[in-house]
Amino acid sequence: MRRSLAVTHLVMPLLTAACLEHTPGEPAVSPFTENGALVTASVEAASAAPGGEISVRFVNSSAVTYSTNVCNRRVEQRQGDSWVAFAEALPVCASTFALVSPESAVSRNTPLPTGATAGEFRFVFSMQPGIGSATDVRTQAFRVE
Repeated sequence: MRRSLAVTHLVMPLLTAACLEHTPGEPAVSPFTENGALVTASVEAASAAPGGEISVRFVNSSAVTYSTNVCNRRVEQRQGDSWVAFAEALPVCASTFALVSPESAVSRNTPLPTGATAGEFRFVFSMQPGIGSATDVRTQAFRVE
């Protein structure tokens, strides 16, 4: 009995995550669960001009505070059906730290990828809980045009 309960607690969250779908027309944010936490990141505009900034909204639906450095993020570019790392120099930001309290949301600006020309991109942020391991959160795609 104990073994089946343990398997249920381990397998059910994985099955639930596998069933998440993206509905066209809605932001395709990247949720993750860790110890019951739910944190998302989404860009607040569908496109931006090269060399500009874009606002990212972090939503924390958990009971744990998370933080991230909005300048120390990874950038991925769509190439065909795949996302690949986009090489860029470390960006210079005015606002670098985002502290997302439990059951709250914050928005921060981050510069567009240095050297990015027209194309489709997304950000990957490392969200750090107060205690525990950091987890990557991806935004939905946005266009540089």
